[in-house]
Amino acid sequence: MPEKILTKEKKPIVARWVRVVLLVYLVLTVPHIILSFFSVQYFPSPDWLITARPFDIALSVAVLCFISAVCFRLWKKQRSSSARWDVFWQWFSFSMFPALLVLQMGAGAVTYGFPMIVSAFARQEIELPYTSDWYGGSGPDGHCPFSIELEGVPSPWDRICNQSEELATTIKPGETILVWGKGTSMGLFAYGAKFPTDR
Repeated sequence: MPEKILTKEKKPIVARWVRVVLLVYLVLTVPHIILSFFSVQYFPSPDWLITARPFDIALSVAVLCFISAVCFRLWKKQRSSSARWDVFWQWFSFSMFPALLVLQMGAGAVTYGFPMIVSAFARQEIELPYTSDWYGGSGPDGHCPFSIELEGVPSPWDRICNQSEELATTIKPGETILVWGKGTSMGLFAYGAKFPTDR
């Protein structure tokens, strides 16, 4: 009678639910960056930015701690110095995403991702007031003619492009501008901008 060999099933280092959570985090953080390459402009509302920023910072710090804990566990299991360096570089690569994108550049799952999904489903016409910070001409890359930079919106997604020459050249920094498009009070997909009627 052949002897049955029981093989111990290897458990994944990271549980499936954790991988799903990290994937959701990535999906919520990245889309507005990708959409900006296709000239789709999404702006969170100024009120939402103030409310959501602390949550994004807390979430990104939690993700950084999790990545560090998993990588440290892997690092301890390695025997060779080259394998330990590989783990270190993996930690560095994964950590750069939340550290740079969220903590330094101001983007994030709560700031952009969540309200952007809500706006995509809501699709209601809305106007939101913003304060101009820079005006006229083209942006630093030359690909955003007659742009207006919006104060408080995380760079480099802070310019509304292709506005009328009159609007872009007459608006002054610190002046209120109405950005209109489709979305909710949390933010909108911008189609254009105009001066308030009481200007």
